Amino acid sequence: MKTAMVTEPSGIDPSAWTLDDTLNMASMSEVDVSPDGKKAVYSVSRSIMTNTQSELLSQIYLSDTSGANTVQLTQGESSCYSPQWSPDGKQVAFLSAMSGKNEIWVIPAAGGEAVQLTHVATAVYLFRWSRDGSFISYMAPDPLTPEEIQAALEKDDAIVIGENDKMVRLWTVSTRKDSSGEYAMRRITNGDYSVLSWDWSPDGKTVTFVRQQSLTPEYEYPATISRLELESGALTDLVPPVDRTGYNFLTYSPDGKWIAFATINAFYFSMDVSIMPSEGGQPRILAKEQDEGSLLHPLGLLGWSSDSKYLYLSSARGTTAAITALPVDGSAYRDILTRGYIAGGRMNSSRTMLGLIMEDFTTPQEVYAAALAGNDDLKPVKASNLNARLPLKKVWNSEVVRWPSRDGLMIEGILTYPASGEPGQRYPLVVEIHGGPSASFFQYYAGGRSWYISPAGAFAARGFALLRPNIRGSAGYGADFTRANYRDWGGKDYQDMLDGVDYLVNRGVADPDRLAIMGQSYGGYMTAWTVTQTDKFKAAAMISGISNLISDAGTLDILHYERDYFGSYFWEDYALYLSRSPIMHVEKVTTPTLILHGQLDPRVPLGQGQEFYNALKLRNVPTKMVVYPRSGHFPGEPKLIRDMWEREIDWFKQYFPPYAKTI
Repeated sequence: MKTAMVTEPSGIDPSAWTLDDTLNMASMSEVDVSPDGKKAVYSVSRSIMTNTQSELLSQIYLSDTSGANTVQLTQGESSCYSPQWSPDGKQVAFLSAMSGKNEIWVIPAAGGEAVQLTHVATAVYLFRWSRDGSFISYMAPDPLTPEEIQAALEKDDAIVIGENDKMVRLWTVSTRKDSSGEYAMRRITNGDYSVLSWDWSPDGKTVTFVRQQSLTPEYEYPATISRLELESGALTDLVPPVDRTGYNFLTYSPDGKWIAFATINAFYFSMDVSIMPSEGGQPRILAKEQDEGSLLHPLGLLGWSSDSKYLYLSSARGTTAAITALPVDGSAYRDILTRGYIAGGRMNSSRTMLGLIMEDFTTPQEVYAAALAGNDDLKPVKASNLNARLPLKKVWNSEVVRWPSRDGLMIEGILTYPASGEPGQRYPLVVEIHGGPSASFFQYYAGGRSWYISPAGAFAARGFALLRPNIRGSAGYGADFTRANYRDWGGKDYQDMLDGVDYLVNRGVADPDRLAIMGQSYGGYMTAWTVTQTDKFKAAAMISGISNLISDAGTLDILHYERDYFGSYFWEDYALYLSRSPIMHVEKVTTPTLILHGQLDPRVPLGQGQEFYNALKLRNVPTKMVVYPRSGHFPGEPKLIRDMWEREIDWFKQYFPPYAKTI
């Protein structure tokens, strides 16, 4: 008989990765390469934590695309983000709330004072430069009417749901002052609809846009693609609405002959890429059901090649992300770049370069620039070095693992080993389930913030192994795989996870006596479901999780969400909804369960956590519930994020020690 030799460390190695190391990493987003391809601008988010502050502050940086000469372009106590080069490469426009609400500002690329262009009544959502640089178009919601303002002052302002929703309009602002010294603003769209995505024809005479009843999730579909003639004001519908279908990423070809767009297929996060004649006509699908990836990989359709022969898009490929060149002649597409994770990307205005934000298992997030040449492979060059001087600490190893589920379907996941791991050891294993469910885990740098529900690097530093499985229902493996948990939450998806745990136990990696499970959103649902079905996990952390499918369906902000996944509304199939609700099986729970939830969560309302917590409390199951103020579906303040991470780790340590066993 082999004897288990157990060594418990006296404390955390001072050279180990910490929670603050993760919070202190630079997180980049919204990159744009200059028209001449020589420089890149991008926003950089850092954690600000003082006695009175807890925020993620973004500023805009500028670097040569070779990585040299990095400067911080904006300063101050207000976040600046969404930088975009002017077509002449002399200015950078960006969004900031320096004046109290989100407005468009411009700053000379050579440095200097930023100038505020817009003075909106509400806030600017998105913007883009015109091709000649003479104006910037942007989205902004309608303001309150004088009557609504007066009603609010008199506290006689009852809200009637679904009535008087504020439409989001398309506006323009001139980049040159008029005779009165102002930057003239002009509203482009009117009517009972909101604008989602738009592009101007190359000749500037028309604007084509996606219009919807509202941009709030419950009214997201159906959508229509329409063309507005600026001189006459004539509005023509080009693509009619289709139930449960949305459109996005609208873009004209450089030669003006075609309009490309993506058809978003309900909540499965796949998209069809189509083109149609710019004057109208039958759309032609170039690629069906491309894996858009997940909420954390929202790049979609990036744009046209300069010769109008290719479209570039971003897709999920298992645990990696890809940039794909899609020929418009209908021939086969080709992946021209594959990386562990692509967190952001944008084509520059001259259509010669892609700016990308990428990372992988061994390389933290940085900005890259890559020249476009048809469907030739991209050769990215690192344009930033903001995470290049990370403290030298003991790190982890991550790898892709694969196992057959018991029905033979192959499942992938990411396994991160403890930083102090050695061959021949068994580790306490934490299983994390992603949200969605049609999201996916990528090959993230474990010390980063790309997936911040679990700080993988800090878990590894404390002796935990971490398994993040892409169970059926995940994106990145084709439409059939993504739909494979249709009407089957807690069924074969749950079995995929259990089979992955058994695989690691049989490999001698995981300690079967020290298993924990956690997850956020749908992952929180799967956590709650798991503890109602098995006692093999010694501890659990349910984060913003669904416990009651019926009450969730009646209170969340996406009215059709659960119908999409269960094929019916709850009143049409009570038995299915009840049988797959964790709360209906709570009498079987013995696993100590930590419940973490945002107080203002509209996607999975707070009551979902409260129902499960109260039931566990009444049954004397060890539990604790923590509610995060000012937080929605994801916490956004670094002190609250750190608190969540610390509680996850401490909860698991309370129920089993995080050290290896040598067998």
